[in-house]
This record gives sequence, structure tokens and C-alpha cells, in this order.
Amino acid sequence: ELMQKYGFNEKTSEEFDDLTIFGRYEKISNHNLKTYIIRAKLEQDKDIYRDIEIPANTTLYYAAKAVLDSFGFGFDHLFCFGDNPDFYPSDIRYELKTGEDMESIAGDAEKTALQDVPFFRQPKEKMYFLFDYGDDWEFEIELLDFGVYKQQKKYPIVLKMNGKAPEQYPELE
Repeated sequence: ELMQKYGFNEKTSEEFDDLTIFGRYEKISNHNLKTYIIRAKLEQDKDIYRDIEIPANTTLYYAAKAVLDSFGFGFDHLFCFGDNPDFYPSDIRYELKTGEDMESIAGDAEKTALQDVPFFRQPKEKMYFLFDYGDDWEFEIELLDFGVYKQQKKYPIVLKMNGKAPEQYPELE
């Protein structure tokens, strides 16, 4: 249960190994665990992107945090992932659930791992990430490739940064 809550949903009878992710100490199996190498492009300027390596069994909640951290943004608003860049007509959508929307038909971003998103399993497949429903920060997330999980690495790993990220909350003039 703790593994699922903090971003891991794969349990096996294999011996568990240590992993530190996002400042939390967790135990997961690294038997045959792969990583996703993703590119997060800022929709407002697609020349600004980050390539990130993250374990495939990381929840969308922590994937969102990894993307936002790589852009220097705070993790302080609601968000959703979807299969459509327009988000709301998405056939499949995952949201950060709050007490008010627990009945939503959207999947739960805190319980869904990257590897379990049906439209995000092969290189070149994309999903879309909307953060902060007021400021509408939109990101295109592309699965570039797979990697192999390595015990000695700390994930997520920002592999490449292209372009300067805008200020999340620019001062009004």
C-alpha cells in the first residue's frame, strides 16, 4: 500500500532493494524494471523542453512533480494528464483527485503508473499534461525510449534541458 501511495505499484516476491526517489525512501523490486525516457515540451514554446529518465512504475503524480521540478515550477496546483491536447475531450484522462471530485470518471494520478497508461507504452507516443487550471501550463509529454533501471542512480534524472523555462508566476507590470 505504501509503495502505491508513493509512486510504485509493482510488487514481486523478489528481494526488495533500496531506492530514493523525490526525497522519499522506498523499497521496490528492481527485477526487470525499466525506465521511461520522456521529453516534456512546453506547449507555449515547444523549443523549451526537458528530457527526463524516470522509472516506468512511477505514478503520474510523481511524473508530474518530475516535469515541474525540471522546469523550476512549484508543485502547488491541480493537474491532469490526457490523450488529447485539448484535455477535456480526452477519451482517457488522469487527474489529481481531491475530496470534491472523487466521483470523477477520470483515473487517479496518484494510483496510476506511467507503465499503466494505455496510450503511452511505445516510443513516439504522447500524452498531454495540464498543470494549474487557472494559468493553464500545458506540456506535451513524448515517450522517447526505454532505459534500464540502475540501483545506484537517483531518479528522476534530467538528461537534457533545452531553452530557459519561463517564470511560473511572472510579476505583473
